[in-house]
Amino acid sequence: MVLWFVAAALAQGPNLREPVKHPFGGGAPLVENPKGFMQSGWDVQHYEFRVNFDLEASSVAVSSRILVKARMDKPGSLLLHSNGPEINGVWIGGQSVHFSESAPEVWVDMPEVSLGEEVSVDVSSTANLGGGQGLGIHWNGQTLFSFHEPQGARSWLVSFDDPSDKATLDWHIRVDSDLVVAANGELKSREEKDDGKTAWHFEFSELIPTYLMVVHASGYQVLEDETVDGKPIRHYIQPGTKDAAWDSFEATPAILDLFSDLFGEFPWASYGHAIAPFGGAMEHTTMTTFGSGLLGGDWGEIVNAHEAGHHWFGNYVTLAEWPEIWLNEGFASYTEVLWYEENHGEIGRRQYINSQVDSYFNWQQYEGISPVYNPNYMFGGAVYDKGSVVLDMLRTVVGDALFFESLQSYVNQFAHRNATTSDLEAVFESQTGMDLRWFFDQWIYRAGDPIVSMGVTEREVSEGVFQVDVLLSQESDALWRLPINLHWQIEGQDAQESVWLENDQQVYTFCLNAPSSNHVMDPDFLVLMQERRAQAGPDVPVSCVGEVEEPGDTGLEFDRGEGAMTLSVGGCQTSPKAPLWVLGFWAMLFPALRRQSSRES
Repeated sequence: MVLWFVAAALAQGPNLREPVKHPFGGGAPLVENPKGFMQSGWDVQHYEFRVNFDLEASSVAVSSRILVKARMDKPGSLLLHSNGPEINGVWIGGQSVHFSESAPEVWVDMPEVSLGEEVSVDVSSTANLGGGQGLGIHWNGQTLFSFHEPQGARSWLVSFDDPSDKATLDWHIRVDSDLVVAANGELKSREEKDDGKTAWHFEFSELIPTYLMVVHASGYQVLEDETVDGKPIRHYIQPGTKDAAWDSFEATPAILDLFSDLFGEFPWASYGHAIAPFGGAMEHTTMTTFGSGLLGGDWGEIVNAHEAGHHWFGNYVTLAEWPEIWLNEGFASYTEVLWYEENHGEIGRRQYINSQVDSYFNWQQYEGISPVYNPNYMFGGAVYDKGSVVLDMLRTVVGDALFFESLQSYVNQFAHRNATTSDLEAVFESQTGMDLRWFFDQWIYRAGDPIVSMGVTEREVSEGVFQVDVLLSQESDALWRLPINLHWQIEGQDAQESVWLENDQQVYTFCLNAPSSNHVMDPDFLVLMQERRAQAGPDVPVSCVGEVEEPGDTGLEFDRGEGAMTLSVGGCQTSPKAPLWVLGFWAMLFPALRRQSSRES
């Protein structure tokens, strides 16, 4: 779900995205039972919803057939969710059965069956239509549309409304004949009836959770397109908005093609968008709901990329429970970065990530200091922005090749299934051979971000030999393990070294054959930091002796003795001096980057 607007064109400066993290504003819905669960006794296999809309009365009659499979012998009652519908009755095999309601739970008495047996449960209910705000199903006089995330299906559909249980789906939609319907899956039939309504049948043969199910109906015009490999793309728009719609949707085939290359083949039979009267967008599987206010804006294409990205991360691989929401939204926010990088290169990647950093810190005024996992607020900066930035840092740590190989492996292993952060970590560790527990512990499960200060002392210690001592200090409550690039200039040329910071204070010594200037810590902003501060340079003994190699030479040699690491740079050697440590371990794992800084020191 894209829950923000970009306030300015991406080329116009550092503030690339202004977040509005829920289509219905700051009062986004809270989640009941956020941990969720797959009920122990039953697994939903298929939903068949027959929905008949009375737009004049602003109501809908729903006949639901829910096919469930026993997960054990004698599984007991079936749990469904209902928080708004009036249930008229429940039947099994044509026989009325007892059920009890205590909103949002509905418990249905079930027959005694054995493991693996299937039972069809029929439910008759009615519900009211909303006017366009909040969860559920809405009619504003022009457009009918539903919105379920996180737990809004139960507002009008009696269902097991939890992301842990996916099922296949049939929509049978009966609505006024002057409206065109767009829903999940493939249109199988369309039949005009004598009562001035038309019956539409959409079949969705893949697995889908209830929060991704959708119905739209309006006086739509349909724009036809196709993916690079020929799958249909259909955009349902209001008449007179074709040019604005193409501004947002023209790149859809290229977006899907890029993500197919990065994550694996597009896993659905078709794709498209349906316009609805709210702000933002929602990744309903195969038929994304797209806010009318996004059309024609500079941000529409980026929103398009975000929702398309969800069709791998969220729709194909689905979070196991709501505290894992970053696996949906952090990943989709990172697909924005990847699309922007595709069009603007490495500079664009860094520019977009920096805009997400700014958005994340701005959001702390609303949501406080929050971890990415189990956040204070499901639809805020920690989930969307920091989640994306953390993925970019993980890409930097493991390298591009292993990063995208790991993502493809994650998608393949959990296709049409539910996943957790632990699953993601396990895949990355398996693919890369690295222990990444430290990374996930500090960036996903811990709230807050590091504060790092840098101080530099430089002196000529002998003729033509200059010793540069860099002190890095952590000023956060907890210690972080951080890869830090140190950048400076020598005779107008850029030089850069990569070091590893994991103690409260560490000193790094470099021996140069010319004076240096413009010292910058992490010039490309590869590491998320709450603050970057200046401090006095360190006062340490002279350790640069002998001849110094050419400026900018970043060759590193390591001498391990009695458990201590020493760092040799440019022919000089430094060693640990308590309490200020000198560590060069990161340089073995993370080769020095040779990029010109995009920031002035």
